Amino acid sequence: PLPTDERAEAWEQARHHMVAAAPAGKRHGRVIAFIKSVGGVGATALATQMGCLMAAREGTSGRETCLLDMDLQFGNAALYLGLAPALTIADLIAAGARADGALLRSTTTEHKSGLLLLAAPPEIMPLESVNADQMGDILDLATQEFSNVLLDLPGRWTDWSLSLVARADA
Repeated sequence: PLPTDERAEAWEQARHHMVAAAPAGKRHGRVIAFIKSVGGVGATALATQMGCLMAAREGTSGRETCLLDMDLQFGNAALYLGLAPALTIADLIAAGARADGALLRSTTTEHKSGLLLLAAPPEIMPLESVNADQMGDILDLATQEFSNVLLDLPGRWTDWSLSLVARADA
């Protein structure tokens, strides 16, 4: 665990790097992906902490931050944040082509920090039950709706998780 001041300094340095690297006039939200090598290494803890800090800081400027818990088998960002969402990413996946920005927003749950969470399903979903196009469409919706999109990805590599990491800004 890092002391709060060191963690805040690291986030600030990362933020400055991403702002400098972003193309001028970019209309879509930036994407930050967290992927773990094995369970229990702290990726979800970092994603939720960074999400809360970004939401509080960016929210003062009217920029929203959303965390997508895409670990379909062991996602627990909602638990870390003390939230009990009624809808999850499984509902958005089930909507298929009907999914739009309004549906995405209705499936998120807001944390007291201002962070919006699209939670992982409460029951285990096979990672192979979704494909890169489906998950890419969800990411597209999220980057159109939110200024900052954090991805908490499963520890096991899949075609779709690889394609999402390739699209991430950091």
